[in-house]
Amino acid sequence: KLVVDGRIESQTNPFQGGDGSIVNTNRLESKVAGKIEVDGAAYFRDAQSGIVNTGTIPPRVGAPTDFTIHWRVTNHGTDVDRIEIRAKLADGVSFTGKTKNSIGDEPKIDSETGEIVWQIGRLLATTGILNEKPEAIFQIKATPKSSDVGNYMKLIEITKITGYDEFSEINLVGEDSALTTRLEDDPTVSAEIGKVVQ
Repeated sequence: KLVVDGRIESQTNPFQGGDGSIVNTNRLESKVAGKIEVDGAAYFRDAQSGIVNTGTIPPRVGAPTDFTIHWRVTNHGTDVDRIEIRAKLADGVSFTGKTKNSIGDEPKIDSETGEIVWQIGRLLATTGILNEKPEAIFQIKATPKSSDVGNYMKLIEITKITGYDEFSEINLVGEDSALTTRLEDDPTVSAEIGKVVQ
């Protein structure tokens, strides 16, 4: 909460012939909303997660390859409830059902929308700043098409995070970019190796 106290004073009182002074004070209070963020990352070699991916790198047309998607969450300034993360699977990508999570429900597929959904619930202010970031990991299987040759295949669309700020009483929204076989966070896969081959 931001609080500003203002005070104005006049040495003369124009309403009473100039005798005495006028003093006026005012207080302005404003609630500042918090901020929640999700950071998405995709990996091919991810033994550290405990989920083993199989398939070929570079990705090949018609050949399925597994990837793990990591979602890491940061909650900055206020307590936030009803936190949910969603991202739609790209064409040619399916959910294997293998998951891990440090908090909330396991990530699952919404069969109606084709989205992966992770319901976290409530996070206290500064979660992921002063301690470990809450994280979910799930495995997907991607099968490139001939139209993907020479390009990075999209794995998931934009990831969206929503939640209810208990202090300012407003809904918070954030997002992270779509993930592809570029695998920018996987140090074992160079940029060129992520492109689909025939």
